[in-house]
Amino acid sequence: TTRYEGFTKTGFIFNKDKSLSVGWIQNITYHNQNSFFGRKKYDGTQKAYYSNVLLQWNPGLGKNTIDAGLSYKYDQYNELLDNVNLDRTESVPGAFMQYTYTDSDRFTGIMGIRADFHNMFGTLITPRIHIRYAINPVFTFRASAGKGYRSGNVLAENSFLLASSRKIIIPANLGIEEAWNTGLSLTAQFPAGSRIMKITGEAFRTSFINQTIIDMDADVNEVRFYDLSGKSFSNVFQIEASTQLFDGFDLIAALRWNDVEMTINNVLREKPLSGRYKGLISASWLTRLRKW
Repeated sequence: TTRYEGFTKTGFIFNKDKSLSVGWIQNITYHNQNSFFGRKKYDGTQKAYYSNVLLQWNPGLGKNTIDAGLSYKYDQYNELLDNVNLDRTESVPGAFMQYTYTDSDRFTGIMGIRADFHNMFGTLITPRIHIRYAINPVFTFRASAGKGYRSGNVLAENSFLLASSRKIIIPANLGIEEAWNTGLSLTAQFPAGSRIMKITGEAFRTSFINQTIIDMDADVNEVRFYDLSGKSFSNVFQIEASTQLFDGFDLIAALRWNDVEMTINNVLREKPLSGRYKGLISASWLTRLRKW
């Protein structure tokens, strides 16, 4: 595997009060992978370029902020699985705008929309909204909703499937993945002895309009990739608690419940190999001199 990457970032401030600024980010990447999986041979190369020009205006350094800009993304993929060529080139210019309203430390609202013009999948409109509201010094409420698109790389993302005798079947016209996401969160901070305990409850749902399905059950000798035909969704509920037991020692505990279902071979079923319950306990210790 060979990877090279270059990155530039520059910006200018126009007003003395720093209320108007512009930034320009560029990134260029070259990634090459040559692999053998028994008798299967996979070679993949990606050449990518990304550019983003962002204008930010905060009139009077007040409660209102507007971000707007232009972006461009270019990806050239050259993939070869045995003698099957899966080359493609994606060129995506886009424009975006975002409005942020901040009322002291109590309320923050963000509304944004972007439009991308994909050479393979046409015009893609992506809206989003985020809200944060501090109900009182103890409770903070957050909500979000938005849409997302994703162009998948089925071989690079599922290379473990090549380490089998199954035949890989990939149609030439796989669509772009598309989904809506919504979420709610409530955080509480309250005294626990001489320390502060933080408890957060979260609920998120992702509903897919289109998704790349990996079907390993239709035929024991094949792995089939195809577009979603039916429902696919993910419901996630999580509760997390964190506190500092003594100076420098932090403790975090979390429990998550996942309900992930998708339509595979015309049957709505639980996503294979997705755990329904997950738990985490994490402890970290920082010494007084902050060296360990």
